[in-house]
Amino acid sequence: YYRGAMGILLVYDVTDEASFNSTLLSLVLLSA
Repeated sequence: YYRGAMGILLVYDVTDEASFNSTLLSLVLLSA
């Protein structure tokens, strides 16, 4: 789905640690 994309935008809630952790996991999965 992301093949050929020029970039991505990751957004998370700075007041929610779980949101940040989920964003990190998404980044790891996208870079695999």
